[in-house]
Amino acid sequence: MAVVFCSSPFIKHPFCGRNGRILYRFFHSTAKKTQRLSYGVGGGVPFFGERGRFFTTKHEHGKKKRKSGFFRPIFAICFCAETVFFSICGHRIRDHGGRIMPKIYLCADALISNFRLLKSKTQGALIPVLKADAYGHGALFALEALCREGVRFFAVATAYEAQELLDFLEKSKYRFTNQMVFVMSAVEPEALFSLLSARVVLSVHSPAYARFLSSTIARYKEKALLPDRFRLAVHLKLETGMHRTGLRTEESIRSVLSLPHLSVEGVYSHLASAADTLYTEEQHRRFLALRAALPDGILTHLSASEGLLRYGDFSLSAARTGLALYGITPEDISLPLLPVMRFSARVTAVLRVKTGERVGYGCVRTDRPRRLAVIDAGYADGIPPTAQKEGWVTVGDRRCPFFGAVCMDRATLDIGDAPLREGDEITLFGKRTGDTAAFAKGAGVSPYVLLSLRSRRTQRIYLSE
Repeated sequence: MAVVFCSSPFIKHPFCGRNGRILYRFFHSTAKKTQRLSYGVGGGVPFFGERGRFFTTKHEHGKKKRKSGFFRPIFAICFCAETVFFSICGHRIRDHGGRIMPKIYLCADALISNFRLLKSKTQGALIPVLKADAYGHGALFALEALCREGVRFFAVATAYEAQELLDFLEKSKYRFTNQMVFVMSAVEPEALFSLLSARVVLSVHSPAYARFLSSTIARYKEKALLPDRFRLAVHLKLETGMHRTGLRTEESIRSVLSLPHLSVEGVYSHLASAADTLYTEEQHRRFLALRAALPDGILTHLSASEGLLRYGDFSLSAARTGLALYGITPEDISLPLLPVMRFSARVTAVLRVKTGERVGYGCVRTDRPRRLAVIDAGYADGIPPTAQKEGWVTVGDRRCPFFGAVCMDRATLDIGDAPLREGDEITLFGKRTGDTAAFAKGAGVSPYVLLSLRSRRTQRIYLSE
């Protein structure tokens, strides 16, 4: 067990003790390879490494303290490189301005529970969507949890996201022979070669893009960069009413099927508005009509989260799930999904303000005496600036609205007689089913936007249950 002390930021030299320097380098090198460290220790060490000192023995700490004459340790890190790092000392970690960093609690068990519940809604495969860093939850966190559940097929949006997952799987103990990463957007030419592997499925949205992929693979084969037998796995994206991208006619589908070097292994589309039953039925009819031009036995998926909850998988061979996987459903759908993310912040100050006083940027004037709480989280941490209009946070059984402008680092709540004190931790959302969507609605944004606003400035704490 290693104990690491971090000093006051007033000491000039950042690292002390031979063992402390070794441990610091270990954290940095390991954080690049390990999901837990990259979001746990790896996310914290670069931050306080420039201003803190690290020790692995009390002897080193005491010796330096006597020499410097001024040393104030603010926390201890135990059990070396494990996520218990933040569980033990996370509540004392501060950023460069002395601000107590907000926290994101992530529960893998909740993620798996949601996946199993959603899987029961389809007779075919369920494809978890991990794009946008798994909707702000951490793509590698979600990937590792789902791999433990035996999931073999994942979807992302970009080449970078796919490469991140592939790198993790390559070194992970959860690597299986038939794991696949599906990239739902077009891949830029400079990133294509690194993704040409047996583990990647690309999306084809037009005949021109299909020809580009086929000709590029042909050139790679001529240069002996790929084996002659290699064929790139693709899913065809069909345009059924979303009017973004996709193959629109049977002729365009047949032109893609005729190309060499491509292996069409799936077909899919997107529902424009799953809550609109008539339009969804029309999209389903168009999808089946275009699907008839393709051979049998390929993976076919139309439903995403809301479509899956409202219509099931349309008797197709697969469905996708994004937002619902993380515990969020439309207001009119009742399903016991669990929030995977809980976002909390510390109360920096509690103050009483008289009538006519001005609060925050923009000088919002109080119309009556108010009791306010300043929290150490702002729009740079994921609170939408629009929350100042109608946003609120539940404290106990009381709704506490935001008061004044949401700042970059802090926000202010009108707490009334809520039993809050300086130093208390409050949960902004994710404490119970439904409150994430409610917080997003009050802030005037969609849950997609709210979750995607998570930043690197927040501590990530991984819970087992």
